[in-house]
Amino acid sequence: MTSSAAWAPFLNAAELSMFLTLVEAEVRDLGVPYRLGEGIVEVDLEDGTQSLGLSNLAQVCAAQPAAGWPDAVRKHFQLVIGSTREEIELRSFAHDFERVRAMLRVRLYEACHPDQLMRPIGEGLAAGVVFDLASAMRNLTREEAAVWDRTDAEVFDCALANLALEEPDQARTIRGPEEVPIVVVEGTSYYTASRALLLEREVVPEGHPYGALVIVPSRHVFFYHLIEDSRVIVAVNALVSLAIEAYKRGPGSISDSVFWIRPDGLASNDSEKSESRFVPIPWELQNGTLYVTPPPQFVKDVLERVAQPPS
Repeated sequence: MTSSAAWAPFLNAAELSMFLTLVEAEVRDLGVPYRLGEGIVEVDLEDGTQSLGLSNLAQVCAAQPAAGWPDAVRKHFQLVIGSTREEIELRSFAHDFERVRAMLRVRLYEACHPDQLMRPIGEGLAAGVVFDLASAMRNLTREEAAVWDRTDAEVFDCALANLALEEPDQARTIRGPEEVPIVVVEGTSYYTASRALLLEREVVPEGHPYGALVIVPSRHVFFYHLIEDSRVIVAVNALVSLAIEAYKRGPGSISDSVFWIRPDGLASNDSEKSESRFVPIPWELQNGTLYVTPPPQFVKDVLERVAQPPS
């Protein structure tokens, strides 16, 4: 019997065997050459060989009863074939910035890839520009962006403006210990978590002294807490617990870190303002006990200030 795999630890041996059987049957029905590997399946499509990761699809299946797995696998590979056709069409006009500019969006990732148009926005977190296709999304390469005669900043600004035009997902407030408010934003869009990049303009009031805490555990959800008082450390602990669970659950896991979105005035230079606005708050679990190590600037600019009695 197939043993549990490192790329799908949430599936037991029997579930993993069922999942791989469904994947292989669906790929075989496509009528194209394929090779099933460790956490991937390589398929030879009309525009070349594609290596398709299976971890996210496994997360989708794990989140629902086994009776729904065949349909989930079928829909996934239908989208793959549909996006392949769209990719061929895109290549015919991808050189024309004015034609593709409305298709650009920003997505969050756990790391930068040097051949794609991406930039770090905090340790362990990156933003990348993608083409928003009808059936899927596809990363913009640096080679493609180079022909547009636009700076990286101009392309990112365009993609972020398009993201802001997307219909926002429903937000709800949950209460943690000491009634600390945490807002949950969850939806089906591949760009739901990416809207965390808009928190400064949409949520944090202008001139707010402390900023906000945010977690982006997967592509379909993010959580945030607007820092107002000394309950901030309670919020950090609550967000860590939420991040651990949602990151494992997926699909499209991004990060289990807690980030501090610091106000604009707290960044000491333009480089920090553009690339280090999401400051990680390190944490670790030791024998079931959570240890949080706030960075020095967070201690100075937030914890020490909220602990002071009102004047």
